[in-house]
Amino acid sequence: MRKIAKQHDEKVEVEFTSIGEHVGIGSVTLSSFLGPLVREHVPVLLDDWRHLSDQTRDTLWEEIQGRFNLTEDWQKDCVFKQMGCVWRASKSKLTAKVRAVKSKAQLLKLKPSNIESVSAWNAWVKNRHQCLQGNK
Repeated sequence: MRKIAKQHDEKVEVEFTSIGEHVGIGSVTLSSFLGPLVREHVPVLLDDWRHLSDQTRDTLWEEIQGRFNLTEDWQKDCVFKQMGCVWRASKSKLTAKVRAVKSKAQLLKLKPSNIESVSAWNAWVKNRHQCLQGNK
């Protein structure tokens, strides 16, 4: 990811199909970029991707536009849809890890860096365990 463009004239080109899916080498680079970007900026504490704040949405789009040649609204929609899927998958993986851990110390180690409040993290963990209880 270090090779991703940091200057305007070095932006990565991303090709799209006629149905709006990105393809090719630029697509692979974009997909690889989106996972860490979403995990860095969007906390798992968010209940619903559609409730993402405008400020976070703008930050994500600026980061993407700074490195990829994407300017159209339909491209933005396509990329945000993918980021929503990445966010849900990341949240599900973290939930599985949380449910497998037995000690509070291990749970604290799993806390993502973008969650500052330990009490908010503990409440989310408790909720994950209650969801498990409710599914039995």
